[in-house]
Amino acid sequence: MVSQFSAPIVIEGLKEPFNPTRLIRLRLFAGSSMSYAEKLLQELIHAHPSILPVEELETSFLGLRSVCQELPLANGTKYVDNLLANPDGRICIVECKLWRNPEAVREVIAQVLDYAAELASLSYEELEAAAAKALGRHTNNCLVHTVLGEAAEEEQKIAFIEAVSRSLRTGSFLLLIVGDGIRSGLQQIAGLLQNRATLGFSFGLIEMAIYGNNGMGPYYLQPRLLLRTETVTRTIFLSEQEVGGAIVKGVSGPSRPQTISEEDFFRQIGAVDPSFPAAVSDLIDRARAVGCQPELKRTYVIYAEDTTGGSLNLGQISVNGTVTIWGAASHDPLLGQPVGRTYMETVARLLPGAHINDSQDKPGSWYVRYNGRSTIPLRELLMRKGDWIAAMAQIVQTIQQIRIA
Repeated sequence: MVSQFSAPIVIEGLKEPFNPTRLIRLRLFAGSSMSYAEKLLQELIHAHPSILPVEELETSFLGLRSVCQELPLANGTKYVDNLLANPDGRICIVECKLWRNPEAVREVIAQVLDYAAELASLSYEELEAAAAKALGRHTNNCLVHTVLGEAAEEEQKIAFIEAVSRSLRTGSFLLLIVGDGIRSGLQQIAGLLQNRATLGFSFGLIEMAIYGNNGMGPYYLQPRLLLRTETVTRTIFLSEQEVGGAIVKGVSGPSRPQTISEEDFFRQIGAVDPSFPAAVSDLIDRARAVGCQPELKRTYVIYAEDTTGGSLNLGQISVNGTVTIWGAASHDPLLGQPVGRTYMETVARLLPGAHINDSQDKPGSWYVRYNGRSTIPLRELLMRKGDWIAAMAQIVQTIQQIRIA
């Protein structure tokens, strides 16, 4: 592989003597002096799902929690290494592999796709029964209690069950292969996934390097995302059930590469107003064109980088069809100019009944208030899209001039 990990250097402090120590990478294969079973990776992920760089893959899968290890599928003839889910009902399958031979490369791709297909054939009740078996628990509310906790409200439970059921119907899973030394051949094979996809999944390869000091702890864990798919859905499975399972009604690709998170965002905002997905997509493209950095989290946030090394939040678009412009002036004191304040004033002038709420001492707490509310209807700003983009372009240009100075 061309890209490699650099060995981490540990120092004892930020003042002399620094006492730097170069850590040594541990090779996790059978028969080595540092021999770890694949079970180590499984147990690490089960105990701390946050070690997976999900935020770089699919933001809608943030907050993953462990459901179980060794989830039985196909009447116990197949087992998923790690099953994870988040409170939004998103499902993640993890397959852990130590690369012992070239055959393992092709086998693991086929294996994880097979697991995804098996999982997509289950109902919520069947998934719950399989998870309960792996955990050695009673089936009743097993998934709800594991992911949401026993104190979850009834409304949360119902929404979670519906979301998990939808994920199973559509196959919109996050499939991760995690290994100690992903080989280049695996990346080449993974590139074929987009042509073979039959479910709405997203796929990622994660290399998990472990370093130590002459085999001694504490150990340093370094996850690295090697590859992710962009085009998610090619074949659409409808939820109607007939004898023999789901029926494939048609095959189509999205007009532009989208992640599951993007598809989910635009689906939800489209339920508010069918015109919103196209309008927001155009807005995002135009914001990028003027130098902004739109980023999808739980909301679509439009950032502008500033000279402090941070970013200014120029607006957050929520799936409920509202926009919040809050905190754009947070770095004004450091920049030495009212850059964010000027931007918010420009936006406020576009909207009748809007003004800046600056009652708090800290500029980071100021926001554009519209008709007595902290949120602005998205349609109001889309009606003034050109002027809003111009305001974004102006703040980017102002920041660049500050940088030059």
